[in-house]
Amino acid sequence: MAKSRRDFLRTSAWALGGMALASSIESFGIVHALTPQAATDYKALVCVFLNGGNDGNNMFVSLDQYSSYSTARNAAGLAIPEANLLPVSPVSGGSYGFHPNMPEIQSLFNSGKLAVLCNNGPLVEPLTKTTYQNGTGKKPLQLFSHSDQVGLFQTAIANSVSQTGWGGRLADKTIGLNGIATFPNNVSIAGVNLFLTGVDTRQLAVADSGTSLANVLILNDAPGATSAEISSRKTSFNELRTLDNDFKLIKASSDVRSSSIQTDNALSSVNP
Repeated sequence: MAKSRRDFLRTSAWALGGMALASSIESFGIVHALTPQAATDYKALVCVFLNGGNDGNNMFVSLDQYSSYSTARNAAGLAIPEANLLPVSPVSGGSYGFHPNMPEIQSLFNSGKLAVLCNNGPLVEPLTKTTYQNGTGKKPLQLFSHSDQVGLFQTAIANSVSQTGWGGRLADKTIGLNGIATFPNNVSIAGVNLFLTGVDTRQLAVADSGTSLANVLILNDAPGATSAEISSRKTSFNELRTLDNDFKLIKASSDVRSSSIQTDNALSSVNP
């Protein structure tokens, strides 16, 4: 039986659709294989961000270029005497000195537990003095604006404004390592910040001092309430959180509350 042009196109479309579906299923398998599995140990990345308030040229000084350093800084009274610097010799070569007030850092460096990463920052592309001056090089967004550069350091995206930070995006990719743990991947003791803002993960901001872990998120009950009253109140509260979740804003608010309750339960089981 001869097939019409319409039958041929329909059959071809089904075949192509089947091939696409098979390819998608195979891709999903690859993605699943690359999904981080729950970790069996504990590791934390601790970041101390000084908002640009650190004089790096006096924190770690090249002793091989001390004369140039001294010439540039003596006029302003900023140069540290060479004899006062705490010397170290990196395996990569050269001689350097830490600031005199950093003997602990010198000790960590000498024991191989600390490294110094110099001359880093957000760039769109490699930029030289020549390409900057003649306008052929792409410059970071709002270069020389301190507040903007503080933001770029947190987002690691140098040519545009971003609503997420590289710490938050890292948490998005590694959330699977936490397994069934409910404690947030990102914790800040300096308030909510751009660095820890992700797409799928939320940061937990806690007080910076004098706060035990078990008291970070306290769900206060009425004074004198009995255990039965507390249980009943929480049951009612949890039931309310299941209502109207078809509305995005209400669901988002409910999700935040749920995350807070889970975190409170996790913190309550930790010895402060």
